[in-house]
Amino acid sequence: MRKLLIAAMMVLGVLVGLVAAVPAFATCAPGSGDAVNACAAVPQSITLTGLTADIDFGSVSPGTTGTVTGAEAYTASTNDSKGYDLTVTGSGPTLPCSVGMSGGGFCGTLGGGSADVLPNKNDLTITETASAAGTLLPGNAASSGVTIQATTSASSNSYSEDWALSVPATQEADSYTETFTYKLQAN
Repeated sequence: MRKLLIAAMMVLGVLVGLVAAVPAFATCAPGSGDAVNACAAVPQSITLTGLTADIDFGSVSPGTTGTVTGAEAYTASTNDSKGYDLTVTGSGPTLPCSVGMSGGGFCGTLGGGSADVLPNKNDLTITETASAAGTLLPGNAASSGVTIQATTSASSNSYSEDWALSVPATQEADSYTETFTYKLQAN
């Protein structure tokens, strides 16, 4: 029986919105007489914490689906009154094999002369089970990624994801990886 080792690498990509560089007390007018003015500047904050470095599907036989329950658990937060957009983007519509990668990011040819590539267009799914329940297909997404959640006010939300990878019955034995980028941006 041919076994297939699948590993998906997670890369944290955080894009921070505009942060006001306002020095403390910048707008404080001098007090007069018995009056004292107290002032403070509060900068914008946007954070994405808790992502893991690796999601390992282990050995997945051709024609079956590998799953990782609780693959990711993380928190997105902002004090921006307009909220944030949280997206995930895969590196492309295929998972390039990890051995013999060419400059284009895909494997070199194997014995039969064809590239050893594991598709992810519809075969890789991420199911968000907490703050924004739903199923995502990051391999189907445009270069801007697939939206996990868009909020409209300051908030802190926890996310939990289950990942699944359906391996075609005719998939070549090899070890495959793909990089996914999470992006958190203030609105």
